[in-house]
Amino acid sequence: MLSGTVQAGPAPDPRAHGPLRLDVILTGEEAVYRELRFDGLNTMVYARPGRVLMDVSTLRAAGGEVSFWSRLTWHGPDPFLHVSAEGRDLSLDQIVRTVSPQIGATAGRLRARANAGAYLTHPRRAYGAALATVTESDIGRLPVIAQLYAMMRRDAGTVRPTGRTEAAFRLEGDALELSRLHHFNRGTDIVASMTAENIWLGKDSPVHGVAAAAARPLRDLRLPFGAELDRILQGLQANTVSVSVGGTLGEWKTEVVPFNDVRQTLGRVLGVPEQ
Repeated sequence: MLSGTVQAGPAPDPRAHGPLRLDVILTGEEAVYRELRFDGLNTMVYARPGRVLMDVSTLRAAGGEVSFWSRLTWHGPDPFLHVSAEGRDLSLDQIVRTVSPQIGATAGRLRARANAGAYLTHPRRAYGAALATVTESDIGRLPVIAQLYAMMRRDAGTVRPTGRTEAAFRLEGDALELSRLHHFNRGTDIVASMTAENIWLGKDSPVHGVAAAAARPLRDLRLPFGAELDRILQGLQANTVSVSVGGTLGEWKTEVVPFNDVRQTLGRVLGVPEQ
């Protein structure tokens, strides 16, 4: 259930973003969508002809908090939306199981920053970028990751929230690119790069990419995350599994491939200079 207040009236400051101001305060009481828990929203909205601005906004959900700002403008007849957001201490498990209920427990605390813009009418030209870090994580039940763990004979049946994940995303046109993912848990490094070719198709969007997993020696477990990326890449060949990724967002398909087939791509992902 949601409760709260909505107040609308003239903006008191003549220098405000618009002459009309809307103050919204909402509180959630056992408010849940699928697995995602909603705790509250505070926002101020300013409006004037041709522009709506959502300013100084805080969403409390998924056990954490998202601060965001957005602006809706019209370029001729075409509406354009720009959003900037930063999330802190969000439950990865709630987010994943809301999007894909069939996936099991996915432990992790998510912190992310994102900026994006898009036209809301066809053709939906879009751009954006995001950086995400997940601590106390175990993503071994996610598509592709689960297969890599199985190939490495790592037991993903028991939740082990001791991992760390870093990911970088880029949105351009219709395509959403996971330009870099690096995850470490269960004594294993996983690196990946993937692209959803048309996000407006949802689960029907074609995907392509590569991923690899490699055992990290026990003596390296205390290394700072991301340290000596060249060492990781060189070590991948000794005890590694690698796959190419295809299919769609709703139906992933993977094919085991030799590591040399993906080495160059994963080298760029890790930032290792080409020899």
